[in-house]
Amino acid sequence: LSCAPLFHWSIPLSRGAPMAWSITDAKLDEAVVQLFSASGYSEQTLTELRDCGNVEVQKAARVDAGAGAQAALTYGEVLKPMALFRALGLTAKDVFYDLGSGRGQLVLAACMAFGAESGDQTLSEDHAGLRSVGVELLHHRHVVAVAAQRAAPLDIAGRCTFECGDAAAADLSEATKVWLCNVVFPDSLNLACAAALRPQRAPKLEGLATARALPREAAAEASLELQGVVRVEASWASDGAAVFLYGRGLASHIDSDAAYDSMLENMIHGALGDEFLDP
Repeated sequence: LSCAPLFHWSIPLSRGAPMAWSITDAKLDEAVVQLFSASGYSEQTLTELRDCGNVEVQKAARVDAGAGAQAALTYGEVLKPMALFRALGLTAKDVFYDLGSGRGQLVLAACMAFGAESGDQTLSEDHAGLRSVGVELLHHRHVVAVAAQRAAPLDIAGRCTFECGDAAAADLSEATKVWLCNVVFPDSLNLACAAALRPQRAPKLEGLATARALPREAAAEASLELQGVVRVEASWASDGAAVFLYGRGLASHIDSDAAYDSMLENMIHGALGDEFLDP
């Protein structure tokens, strides 16, 4: 890819205290759109990318298309990043990982919202704000994320890292908060990702949000306790999707799949209502 174009924000990204949310939901959403526009990419399909003007993206799109990749770049995205960030309790001191990061929208948005100017007086002199890492398996989506990163201001781009690879094999040793976009993951990959989040591999993990609930035993083996369910706007659910929130905890008191399923049903009902429960 060529060097990033010169880019100036028309939206001021001034931030107050980390949890004061002085950058509003709407302004963050607008800033993300502006960034991707500046990078030269729109919400294109894989077919359109194969015919675009960027040679590297063309090649990546053709390879992924041949492998049967999902067409839409934005499939599996949270549409209102700040809602997820609130649920995870992100601060400027976190290292945020997005496993299944797609075009990198959440990774970049997190750095926009939690920078060095967060007003947090406890940040060390060498801590520039939240750091974020996106891990994406499909090469064409990874290439688009890198292009957006190169279009971002240096203070944002410098705190982002994008990796093209298997989410279950990612190095999570520094991760404090994780979003697992496992909405279309097969069961085998869901289990592998849960194993990757065990304390031995993710010793600093404090919070996890997932698009699908983890199997009870897999969560227990990873010392993850289901703490709640929230509703978010998402590309895969027009009326809102359930996001499952986990924290490090002792062994769950739930000792059967039936009891676990009942607890999940109650939590989903509380977040989404009757119409969203499976019959």
